[in-house]
Amino acid sequence: MATYPQLLAELRDLNAQIEKARAAEAAETLVQIRSAVAEFHFTAEDIFGKPKKRKARKQKSLTGGTDAVDTRTADLFDATPGE
Repeated sequence: MATYPQLLAELRDLNAQIEKARAAEAAETLVQIRSAVAEFHFTAEDIFGKPKKRKARKQKSLTGGTDAVDTRTADLFDATPGE
């Protein structure tokens, strides 16, 4: 039976082999993709779809609520609050 250090060494070797194989296959796949894009004149939209529109976030007032008062221009030192 293999010892713990021996198994760790095997794991390091396997991880190196996996990374080498992944890099080779990724490079080969990229060549195939580029060839297909050139041959069929694909666009980024054809491959990835239309970009999704982001929803605009509603800005909260300074009080954290949904007041009708524009708190960005409110006079903080007004003697008559609520008017």
